[in-house]
Amino acid sequence: MLNKLLRLFSFKQLKYGVITAIFGLIPVTFVIILFELFIDISPYNHQINLLNVSQNYDIKMLVYYIVSGLSHIIICGIIVGHFFLKSGENAPTFKLKSIQKVRFSLLIIMILLVYFLDKFHFNLAYLSHDRLYILMEKSDFFINILKVFPRDVLHFVDLDLFYTFSLFPFVLICTALAVMIFGSFFIGGKLYEYIDLKELSINDIKVYILNMKLIFKRYTQLLSFVLVSSTIATILFFLVPVSLLENPIEKSNYMGVSIAMGVCWGVVFSLTLLFLCIYPYALIHKKIKTVIQQNRIKDDPELEKWIYEYTSYYSLMVDNTFIISIVSPAVSSIFSAIISGTIM
Repeated sequence: MLNKLLRLFSFKQLKYGVITAIFGLIPVTFVIILFELFIDISPYNHQINLLNVSQNYDIKMLVYYIVSGLSHIIICGIIVGHFFLKSGENAPTFKLKSIQKVRFSLLIIMILLVYFLDKFHFNLAYLSHDRLYILMEKSDFFINILKVFPRDVLHFVDLDLFYTFSLFPFVLICTALAVMIFGSFFIGGKLYEYIDLKELSINDIKVYILNMKLIFKRYTQLLSFVLVSSTIATILFFLVPVSLLENPIEKSNYMGVSIAMGVCWGVVFSLTLLFLCIYPYALIHKKIKTVIQQNRIKDDPELEKWIYEYTSYYSLMVDNTFIISIVSPAVSSIFSAIISGTIM
């Protein structure tokens, strides 16, 4: 079994894709640890359980959330399809089948990881959805969609797996994970095509650098679209039960935490995008530097100047397109929070 896995990882497309995907998990893991170490939710949980809710629910925020969620699913589906089709280009059939198996297995593992980690009810999970369900369970409006599966659906089974309502947000998470996995394997395949290119003449350097930059730019932009739509849907999800609260002070406090968590997830999504780009960027930049060092450009002052300027521009800190893509989820969380506050 171990030898088989080692043989699979001899495929550099697969290796690059898996490492990129793993990098994408670092920000949320770090945030989970921070919330566990520095936030005590016990007093807040006590306050939430004491809140009284109105039985007159304003449905508009739920409608906004469902519409944004469906839009998110469509966006993710289109982008996953794009990554899927592009990942199969120029790959031998035997390699492609192995990569597809690993890609699917990694996606299933991540989905199961999300589900089972959620069962531990970490502080981040509590603030992200548990506190919402505490309020919603008190409302007659949500009785039917907050049934526990399978206990409340299959009455002869005494087992609690998930709320039926939570299936929708879980699907949104899974579609975003699918984009992350398929995107990681897409960029992994492209990295293999360009980074492991054996022969590169001095005349091809400009085209090589421009093509690498274009691929990297499209990769970051597509991931950014998904994470922005995910951020908007997340904030609207946090606001679904707000209208159940009639007391202005309680409503303001609850909404404040919801908006704070929305901005928090926006920042996490921005960091996730950054970490999904760190490994590919490092490989690309290293390859460009190697190509320049291996080719004589001193005899061509114009080319030397172009490469110096362009590889200096080809930097994470000064590439405006890259920066906009990275900060988009965080910025969209702030704007979504402001707009949500005006429509509540």
